[in-house]
Amino acid sequence: MIIREITPKDYPKFETFLYHAIFVPQGEIPPSRDLIYEPELYVYIDHFGDKPGDYRLTSLSVQKANPAVNFYKQLGYAIVNETAEEFLMVKEI
Repeated sequence: MIIREITPKDYPKFETFLYHAIFVPQGEIPPSRDLIYEPELYVYIDHFGDKPGDYRLTSLSVQKANPAVNFYKQLGYAIVNETAEEFLMVKEI
């Protein structure tokens, strides 16, 4: 895996990335792609790069049932907030 700095030419790919980031438990039918336009999801990519501090932290929201939680911890992400179903994790870059 190669990790590189994101550039504005990458921004159009964010909608696809956001859709593929939706955790779908095994055996469940994936949601409609239109789900990413719901305000609670689209906030993650809306106006990305326009705000002061963009690129200083990476953050993600992950459902507690998603086995990727341990992978994110191994990568150095820390849980900074949680709800009944999800963790909000951040990592300084």
